[in-house]
Amino acid sequence: MSLAVGLNGAGRIGRVLLRLLRDDPQVRIVAVNDVADPDLLVHLLRHDSIHGPFPGRVERPDEGILAIDGRPVRLTARNRPERIPWEAAGAEVVVDATGAFTGRGAARGHLERPGVRRVIVSAVSDEPDAVVVLGVHDGTVPDAARVVSTGSCTTHAAALPLLLLDRAFGIVAAEVGTVHCTTGSQPAIDLPHRDRRRARSALLSMIPTTTSASRGLAAALPRLAGRLTCHAIRVPVATVSLVDIVAQTERPLPDLDGLRRLFVDAAAGPLRGLLGTSEDELVSIDFRGDPRSAIVDLPLIARPGDHLVRVIAWYDNEWGYANRLADLLRIWSRDARPGESSR
Repeated sequence: MSLAVGLNGAGRIGRVLLRLLRDDPQVRIVAVNDVADPDLLVHLLRHDSIHGPFPGRVERPDEGILAIDGRPVRLTARNRPERIPWEAAGAEVVVDATGAFTGRGAARGHLERPGVRRVIVSAVSDEPDAVVVLGVHDGTVPDAARVVSTGSCTTHAAALPLLLLDRAFGIVAAEVGTVHCTTGSQPAIDLPHRDRRRARSALLSMIPTTTSASRGLAAALPRLAGRLTCHAIRVPVATVSLVDIVAQTERPLPDLDGLRRLFVDAAAGPLRGLLGTSEDELVSIDFRGDPRSAIVDLPLIARPGDHLVRVIAWYDNEWGYANRLADLLRIWSRDARPGESSR
């Protein structure tokens, strides 16, 4: 029996998730809540500037119904989690992809609805019951974990290289930078914003700013809490970003070939499907639509000293991250029903 999922927020991540799960036998999105005009949602699902046409039929045959390949999905437009009637569609798990209800208290509003057993916050969250970054974690969480954060796209991209480096050599300290594509929170023209740099046009500048990955990585890799600093530079590119990691290690590093083997072996073994490597001299657009969390650029690995290493990894910040949400839902669909004991 497939897992019934409610989706709150049909923005960039939400719409990619609808694509990924449209004919999935293990997971069904049974309801979508978004305050945008329903006809506009249908249009944006059908036509995507980055990912192209929807790979199926999207219609709105009736008020309050979205049909994907003929399968009805309940459509609502409530502005608070506790007001969304998930029970009408039988949703067991809610994915909150709005970016607006990231705190534990706000996200728990979904749990007030009958039948909802667990909430995934697709962002770095304040005080969730559990954090899941696949590759660092196996996806199983305690029955009592009702609000689960999956961190951010950058958290996933940086966590896997950091995990491998720390296990192999021990990390004393690291700086994690992301050269990140433009997101919907940035204005096309100069507009007021509390961050003066982010008030500037996303189309015309590279924009230094902060990233939630600093909190996300500390939660996912608690051993490294207090040892990491993070920054972001937003660039006028539509999709695909990179992480640039510089780490000081406790133990001496091998030569460049040894460092490359560390990532190649992990990508072919325990992190297969989550981590990738590339030997070609590629650029960001070559990784559009890549489902992996991070792809280490092997020629760009540098070893300035016996205890200092630099690793650059590419990631499709939409497609790769949404794939991890889909993976987690599939894991839960194979286990006991979320929030219920497997005993």
